[in-house]
Amino acid sequence: MKGSAISVGVRTHSGHGSEEGGWAAYVVLGGPVSEPRLLFRGRMQLWDSRVEGSNQPFHRAGVMFPFHRCEPMDFKTAEAFVKRCRKSSRDMAGRALNDIASAHGALNAYCVLTGPERALPPLREILTSHGLMHAAERAFFRDAVRDAAAQRKIATEIVRENDLPALEKRLPGTEATRRDTLKVFGKQVGSPWAQDEKFAATAAWLGLDLLNVKE
Repeated sequence: MKGSAISVGVRTHSGHGSEEGGWAAYVVLGGPVSEPRLLFRGRMQLWDSRVEGSNQPFHRAGVMFPFHRCEPMDFKTAEAFVKRCRKSSRDMAGRALNDIASAHGALNAYCVLTGPERALPPLREILTSHGLMHAAERAFFRDAVRDAAAQRKIATEIVRENDLPALEKRLPGTEATRRDTLKVFGKQVGSPWAQDEKFAATAAWLGLDLLNVKE
C-alpha cells in the first residue's frame, strides 16, 4: 500500500515468570483513518539469542533468577553489559522498522504502548531490587523500539494502555463499529489475534488519527 499513510502500533514484552521477554507484537495499518487497512501483523525480536541473559538484561547483570547459576558481575561489567544489550535491542528494532518500511512504504506514525510508568533510580540501585529489575526491563524494551524510531525520524507517540478506552473515542465510528473493525482484521490474518494484536492495531489506528489531525 505504498503511497498512503502508514502507521505502526507496538506492544513490547519483558520477561516475567514463565513468560519470555525481549519481543514486541506489532501491527501495520494503512490509512486514511476513516478506512484503515491491515497490512501486516508480526513479532519483533528484541534480544540477541547469542548473548546469554539479554532477554532479561538487568536480571543477568544482577545475577538474579533465572540466571542464578551465572558468574556474578562486578558493577562495571554489569554496566557495560546493560549498555551492550541496549544498543543490540535498539539495532534489532531498527532493522525490523527498515524491513517494514521496505515492504509497505515510509512509516509516517509509530505508537508504542506502555503500562504504568515508574521513575527508575540509578543502575546500581536497580541491581539490588528484583522489583526494580522488572520495572527497568519493561522500560528497557519500550525505549528500544521508541529510540529506533526516533533515529529514523519517525513521528512517535507513547500511549498508555490504560488510556486506550478514552483515546479510542477519537477514532471514527462507534464503539461497536470499531470493535467490528478489529474483528475483521483478526479474520484477515488469523491466529494469533489476541490482546497484543488488538492493542497494537488500536495504537496504529490512533497513529493514523494523529496524522489526520496534523494534516
